[in-house]
Amino acid sequence: MSSHFAWLRAFPPQLGRDWRAVLVAAMVALAIVLLGRMLRLRRLEQAASGLGLAAGWSVLVGASLLARTVPERLPALALLIEVLTGLGASPVLARLRRPLLVVFALIAGWWLLGAGAHVASALPGIAIITATTAAASLGLAEADPWRVAASSVALAAALHALAAPPLWPLLALVPAGAVLGGLAAPGRALAQWPPAAGIGAVAGAASVFAGRLTHGRVGPVDAAILAPLATAWLASRLTPRLRRTGGLASALAALLALAMVAFLVYALAALAGLR
Repeated sequence: MSSHFAWLRAFPPQLGRDWRAVLVAAMVALAIVLLGRMLRLRRLEQAASGLGLAAGWSVLVGASLLARTVPERLPALALLIEVLTGLGASPVLARLRRPLLVVFALIAGWWLLGAGAHVASALPGIAIITATTAAASLGLAEADPWRVAASSVALAAALHALAAPPLWPLLALVPAGAVLGGLAAPGRALAQWPPAAGIGAVAGAASVFAGRLTHGRVGPVDAAILAPLATAWLASRLTPRLRRTGGLASALAALLALAMVAFLVYALAALAGLR
Protein backbone atom coordinates (compact mmCIF):
# COMPACT_ATOMS: atom_id res chain seq x y z
CA MET A 1 0.00 0.00 0.00
CA SER A 2 2.90 2.40 0.69
CA SER A 3 3.77 2.67 -2.99
CA HIS A 4 0.11 3.35 -3.80
CA PHE A 5 0.24 6.52 -1.70
CA ALA A 6 3.84 7.55 -2.40
CA TRP A 7 2.86 10.34 -4.80
CA LEU A 8 0.46 11.75 -2.19
CA ARG A 9 2.91 12.22 0.69
CA ALA A 10 3.06 15.99 0.39
CA PHE A 11 -0.02 18.20 0.63
CA PRO A 12 0.35 21.02 -1.93
CA PRO A 13 -1.85 24.13 -1.79
CA GLN A 14 -3.67 23.00 -4.93
CA LEU A 15 -4.36 19.35 -5.76
CA GLY A 16 -5.70 20.15 -9.21
CA ARG A 17 -8.22 17.76 -10.66
CA ASP A 18 -8.48 15.69 -7.47
CA TRP A 19 -10.76 18.37 -6.03
CA ARG A 20 -13.24 17.61 -8.80
CA ALA A 21 -14.41 14.57 -6.85
CA VAL A 22 -16.44 16.70 -4.40
CA LEU A 23 -18.02 18.66 -7.24
CA VAL A 24 -18.81 15.49 -9.19
CA ALA A 25 -20.44 13.94 -6.11
CA ALA A 26 -22.65 17.02 -5.70
CA MET A 27 -23.54 17.28 -9.38
CA VAL A 28 -24.39 13.59 -9.73
CA ALA A 29 -26.54 13.67 -6.59
CA LEU A 30 -28.38 16.76 -7.83
CA ALA A 31 -28.86 15.22 -11.28
CA ILE A 32 -30.33 12.06 -9.73
CA VAL A 33 -32.76 14.15 -7.67
CA LEU A 34 -33.89 16.08 -10.74
CA LEU A 35 -34.18 12.92 -12.85
CA GLY A 36 -36.20 11.18 -10.16
CA ARG A 37 -38.49 14.19 -9.92
CA MET A 38 -39.01 14.29 -13.68
CA LEU A 39 -39.79 10.57 -13.80
CA ARG A 40 -41.77 10.74 -10.56
CA LEU A 41 -39.59 8.05 -9.02
CA ARG A 42 -39.32 8.90 -5.34
CA ARG A 43 -36.94 6.02 -4.61
CA LEU A 44 -34.55 7.25 -7.28
CA GLU A 45 -34.51 10.69 -5.66
CA GLN A 46 -33.78 9.10 -2.29
CA ALA A 47 -30.79 7.25 -3.75
CA ALA A 48 -29.12 10.52 -4.78
CA SER A 49 -26.56 10.77 -1.96
CA GLY A 50 -25.40 7.17 -2.30
CA LEU A 51 -25.00 7.40 -6.07
CA GLY A 52 -23.26 10.77 -5.78
CA LEU A 53 -20.90 9.30 -3.21
CA ALA A 54 -19.99 6.43 -5.52
CA ALA A 55 -19.41 8.81 -8.43
CA GLY A 56 -17.22 11.17 -6.41
CA TRP A 57 -15.03 8.41 -5.06
CA SER A 58 -14.72 6.95 -8.56
CA VAL A 59 -13.18 10.21 -9.77
CA LEU A 60 -10.45 9.91 -7.13
CA VAL A 61 -9.64 6.21 -7.24
CA GLY A 62 -11.33 4.86 -10.36
CA ALA A 63 -14.12 2.32 -10.61
CA SER A 64 -13.45 -1.36 -11.21
CA LEU A 65 -15.19 -4.61 -10.36
CA LEU A 66 -11.72 -6.07 -9.80
CA ALA A 67 -10.59 -3.41 -7.33
CA ARG A 68 -7.77 -4.61 -5.09
CA THR A 69 -6.79 -1.67 -2.90
CA VAL A 70 -9.03 -0.31 -0.16
CA PRO A 71 -9.61 3.14 -1.76
CA GLU A 72 -10.57 1.45 -5.04
CA ARG A 73 -13.23 -0.56 -3.21
CA LEU A 74 -14.96 2.50 -1.78
CA PRO A 75 -17.20 3.25 -4.82
CA ALA A 76 -18.61 -0.28 -4.73
CA LEU A 77 -19.10 0.07 -0.98
CA ALA A 78 -21.18 3.21 -1.53
CA LEU A 79 -23.44 1.34 -3.94
CA LEU A 80 -23.74 -1.59 -1.54
CA ILE A 81 -24.70 0.71 1.32
CA GLU A 82 -27.33 2.39 -0.85
CA VAL A 83 -28.89 -1.00 -1.60
CA LEU A 84 -28.83 -2.02 2.06
CA THR A 85 -30.35 1.30 3.10
CA GLY A 86 -33.59 0.27 1.41
CA LEU A 87 -33.65 -2.81 3.63
CA GLY A 88 -32.88 -0.86 6.79
CA ALA A 89 -35.49 1.77 6.00
CA SER A 90 -38.27 -0.81 5.75
CA PRO A 91 -41.02 -0.24 8.37
CA VAL A 92 -40.98 -4.00 9.05
CA LEU A 93 -37.39 -3.75 10.30
CA ALA A 94 -37.78 -0.44 12.13
CA ARG A 95 -37.12 -2.02 15.54
CA LEU A 96 -34.01 -3.78 14.26
CA ARG A 97 -32.56 -0.68 12.63
CA ARG A 98 -29.65 -0.17 15.02
CA PRO A 99 -28.53 -3.82 15.04
CA LEU A 100 -28.74 -3.79 11.26
CA LEU A 101 -26.44 -0.77 11.10
CA VAL A 102 -23.85 -2.71 13.07
CA VAL A 103 -24.23 -5.74 10.80
CA PHE A 104 -23.83 -3.51 7.75
CA ALA A 105 -20.72 -1.98 9.32
CA LEU A 106 -19.26 -5.47 9.66
CA ILE A 107 -19.99 -6.08 5.99
CA ALA A 108 -18.16 -2.83 5.16
CA GLY A 109 -15.12 -3.93 7.17
CA TRP A 110 -15.06 -7.30 5.46
CA TRP A 111 -15.47 -5.82 1.97
CA LEU A 112 -12.71 -3.24 2.39
CA LEU A 113 -10.14 -5.53 4.03
CA GLY A 114 -11.31 -9.13 4.20
CA ALA A 115 -12.63 -9.82 0.70
CA GLY A 116 -10.09 -11.77 -1.30
CA ALA A 117 -7.61 -11.88 1.59
CA HIS A 118 -6.80 -14.12 4.53
CA VAL A 119 -9.52 -12.96 6.90
CA ALA A 120 -7.60 -14.03 10.02
CA SER A 121 -4.66 -11.76 9.21
CA ALA A 122 -7.00 -8.88 8.35
CA LEU A 123 -9.13 -9.16 11.51
CA PRO A 124 -7.55 -6.18 13.37
CA GLY A 125 -8.15 -3.88 10.41
CA ILE A 126 -11.65 -5.25 9.84
CA ALA A 127 -12.46 -4.58 13.50
CA ILE A 128 -11.24 -0.97 13.24
CA ILE A 129 -13.22 -0.22 10.08
CA THR A 130 -16.30 -1.95 11.47
CA ALA A 131 -16.11 0.08 14.70
CA THR A 132 -15.67 3.45 12.99
CA THR A 133 -18.35 2.71 10.38
CA ALA A 134 -20.78 1.61 13.09
CA ALA A 135 -20.04 4.70 15.20
CA ALA A 136 -20.60 7.08 12.28
CA SER A 137 -23.69 5.21 11.11
CA LEU A 138 -25.33 5.15 14.54
CA GLY A 139 -24.48 8.80 15.13
CA LEU A 140 -25.37 10.26 11.75
CA ALA A 141 -27.74 7.93 9.86
CA GLU A 142 -30.82 9.85 11.00
CA ALA A 143 -29.20 13.28 11.35
CA ASP A 144 -30.10 16.27 9.21
CA PRO A 145 -28.03 16.66 6.02
CA TRP A 146 -26.24 19.81 7.22
CA ARG A 147 -24.90 17.93 10.23
CA VAL A 148 -23.68 15.07 8.06
CA ALA A 149 -21.99 17.41 5.58
CA ALA A 150 -20.27 19.30 8.40
CA SER A 151 -19.10 16.00 9.91
CA SER A 152 -17.60 15.01 6.57
CA VAL A 153 -15.65 18.27 6.33
CA ALA A 154 -14.59 17.91 9.99
CA LEU A 155 -13.10 14.48 9.26
CA ALA A 156 -11.24 15.87 6.24
CA ALA A 157 -9.90 18.74 8.36
CA ALA A 158 -8.81 16.36 11.12
CA LEU A 159 -7.02 14.04 8.70
CA HIS A 160 -5.28 17.02 7.12
CA ALA A 161 -4.31 18.52 10.48
CA LEU A 162 -3.08 15.19 11.82
CA ALA A 163 -0.79 14.65 8.81
CA ALA A 164 -2.58 11.76 7.12
CA PRO A 165 -1.59 11.13 3.47
CA PRO A 166 -3.54 13.64 1.32
CA LEU A 167 -5.69 11.02 -0.38
CA TRP A 168 -7.60 10.45 2.87
CA PRO A 169 -8.79 14.06 3.41
CA LEU A 170 -9.96 14.12 -0.20
CA LEU A 171 -11.88 10.87 0.26
CA ALA A 172 -13.38 12.28 3.46
CA LEU A 173 -14.70 15.38 1.67
CA VAL A 174 -16.69 13.47 -0.95
CA PRO A 175 -19.61 12.56 1.38
CA ALA A 176 -20.15 16.28 2.00
CA GLY A 177 -20.54 16.90 -1.73
CA ALA A 178 -22.97 14.00 -2.08
CA VAL A 179 -25.08 15.23 0.85
CA LEU A 180 -25.24 18.84 -0.33
CA GLY A 181 -26.08 17.79 -3.89
CA GLY A 182 -28.95 15.67 -2.60
CA LEU A 183 -30.45 18.31 -0.29
CA ALA A 184 -33.63 18.52 -2.37
CA ALA A 185 -34.30 14.78 -2.13
CA PRO A 186 -37.37 13.75 -0.10
CA GLY A 187 -36.63 12.45 3.37
CA ARG A 188 -36.81 8.84 4.48
CA ALA A 189 -35.63 6.67 7.35
CA LEU A 190 -31.82 6.40 7.38
CA ALA A 191 -31.70 9.01 4.60
CA GLN A 192 -28.13 9.96 5.44
CA TRP A 193 -26.80 6.47 6.05
CA PRO A 194 -24.72 6.10 2.83
CA PRO A 195 -22.64 9.26 3.46
CA ALA A 196 -22.58 8.58 7.22
CA ALA A 197 -21.23 5.08 6.70
CA GLY A 198 -18.81 6.48 4.12
CA ILE A 199 -17.42 8.89 6.71
CA GLY A 200 -16.83 6.04 9.13
CA ALA A 201 -15.31 3.78 6.47
CA VAL A 202 -12.80 6.45 5.39
CA ALA A 203 -11.88 7.19 9.01
CA GLY A 204 -11.34 3.50 9.72
CA ALA A 205 -9.35 2.88 6.55
CA ALA A 206 -7.16 5.92 7.24
CA SER A 207 -6.50 4.56 10.73
CA VAL A 208 -5.53 1.14 9.34
CA PHE A 209 -3.12 2.50 6.75
CA ALA A 210 -1.85 5.72 8.34
CA GLY A 211 -2.48 5.15 12.05
CA ARG A 212 -1.07 2.91 14.74
CA LEU A 213 -4.05 1.01 16.14
CA THR A 214 -3.22 -2.15 14.21
CA HIS A 215 0.14 -2.12 16.01
CA GLY A 216 -1.44 -1.83 19.42
CA ARG A 217 -0.83 1.90 19.84
CA VAL A 218 -2.91 5.04 19.39
CA GLY A 219 -1.63 7.65 16.95
CA PRO A 220 -2.96 11.04 15.86
CA VAL A 221 -4.72 9.72 12.74
CA ASP A 222 -6.50 7.10 14.85
CA ALA A 223 -8.28 9.88 16.74
CA ALA A 224 -9.67 11.48 13.56
CA ILE A 225 -13.05 9.72 13.91
CA LEU A 226 -13.69 11.86 17.00
CA ALA A 227 -13.89 15.00 14.83
CA PRO A 228 -17.08 14.12 12.88
CA LEU A 229 -18.73 12.66 15.98
CA ALA A 230 -17.91 15.77 18.00
CA THR A 231 -19.21 18.00 15.20
CA ALA A 232 -22.50 16.11 15.04
CA TRP A 233 -22.89 16.24 18.81
CA LEU A 234 -22.15 19.97 19.02
CA ALA A 235 -24.52 20.73 16.14
CA SER A 236 -27.33 18.85 17.89
CA ARG A 237 -26.77 20.97 21.01
CA LEU A 238 -26.53 24.26 19.12
CA THR A 239 -29.61 23.80 16.93
CA PRO A 240 -32.21 24.46 19.71
CA ARG A 241 -30.33 27.63 20.68
CA LEU A 242 -30.64 28.95 17.11
CA ARG A 243 -34.35 28.39 16.64
CA ARG A 244 -34.92 32.13 16.23
CA THR A 245 -33.18 31.89 12.87
CA GLY A 246 -36.00 29.65 11.60
CA GLY A 247 -35.08 27.35 8.74
CA LEU A 248 -31.44 28.36 8.96
CA ALA A 249 -30.99 26.87 12.43
CA SER A 250 -29.68 23.47 11.29
CA ALA A 251 -27.24 24.93 8.76
CA LEU A 252 -25.92 27.58 11.15
CA ALA A 253 -25.52 25.05 13.97
CA ALA A 254 -23.59 22.70 11.68
CA LEU A 255 -21.29 25.50 10.47
CA LEU A 256 -20.61 26.72 14.00
CA ALA A 257 -19.91 23.20 15.23
CA LEU A 258 -17.58 22.59 12.29
CA ALA A 259 -15.69 25.83 12.95
CA MET A 260 -15.25 25.00 16.63
CA VAL A 261 -14.05 21.43 16.01
CA ALA A 262 -11.73 22.44 13.15
CA PHE A 263 -10.16 25.20 15.27
CA LEU A 264 -9.62 22.77 18.14
CA VAL A 265 -8.12 20.08 15.90
CA TYR A 266 -5.68 22.44 14.21
CA ALA A 267 -4.73 24.02 17.53
CA LEU A 268 -3.98 20.61 19.07
CA ALA A 269 -2.08 19.54 15.95
CA ALA A 270 0.05 22.69 16.13
CA LEU A 271 0.76 22.14 19.83
CA ALA A 272 1.78 18.56 19.06
CA GLY A 273 4.14 19.75 16.32
CA LEU A 274 2.16 18.14 13.49
CA ARG A 275 1.46 21.43 11.69
